[in-house]
Amino acid sequence: MPDPISQQSIDEAAQALRLGEHRAEFTAAGNKPRRSPAVMLIPPLILFGLVLWMLASTGLLASVIGIGFIVLFVVLIGGAVAGMTIKAKEAQGDQAMHIYDEGVVVLGAKGRVLPYRWDETRLVRVGVRASWETDGQARWSYGLLNATTPPVVMGQTVAFSTMIANSDGVDLGNITRAAEFERIDIWGPALEDGITRANAPRVLAELTAGRPVDFGPASATPEGLVLGKKLTPWSEITSLRIDNGYLQVKRQGKLFRSSVLANDVPNFLVLVAVADRLGAASLE
Repeated sequence: MPDPISQQSIDEAAQALRLGEHRAEFTAAGNKPRRSPAVMLIPPLILFGLVLWMLASTGLLASVIGIGFIVLFVVLIGGAVAGMTIKAKEAQGDQAMHIYDEGVVVLGAKGRVLPYRWDETRLVRVGVRASWETDGQARWSYGLLNATTPPVVMGQTVAFSTMIANSDGVDLGNITRAAEFERIDIWGPALEDGITRANAPRVLAELTAGRPVDFGPASATPEGLVLGKKLTPWSEITSLRIDNGYLQVKRQGKLFRSSVLANDVPNFLVLVAVADRLGAASLE
């Protein structure tokens, strides 16, 4: 049975979720194969030339063996290049990301339309950095988790284990790997800002009402931040950041690096915003 989500247009999906005004569109970084078939043919053609030279030098080029080899080589290489080209085009297609005031719509492979409201979506952010880079130099890949829309992962790489660890209440059986969209330096922060702006007030309201809010391996409670089994009162927290991939809590001039990986915390930036707000409030 066709997925009903895939039958919607982008505009219909945005209107159904009341996403507001359209703000930006980002297309796939490579609607064409990364390398053209001509470029991919260079190594095998060099090998083919060497084999032809060997056949010619031994007098076998015009023999049944030589002709059979030439025919087989042409069929195999032609089929391989055609297959790589088709696969690359199918993988990218006409995929796109559409940013709205209150959410995002991802047009995935084969025309699949995936809409997400900021206030109903968890954002998984996975750092992509070389060993010599600092956290401030890291690039990010993203995953969106929603109770009704199938999850999607985007960017250079996303740890599926991280998506699984944060998939509470979400069916991962239909997870989609979207294209690498252009200008991740713009749409990445747009996702971060949208989800943080929509969810931080809700979390603060829950805490004010005396209810804790889980962030995977971390938890925000009315009393403070819980990492593992350690509770740090909000009044002692001056900032919450990342140190070499782990959550770092700065508490009144002292630094405490936890054993919790920032990648494993869904809506990590929402938690940072809440910690900053409650820590600042305690100093007012």
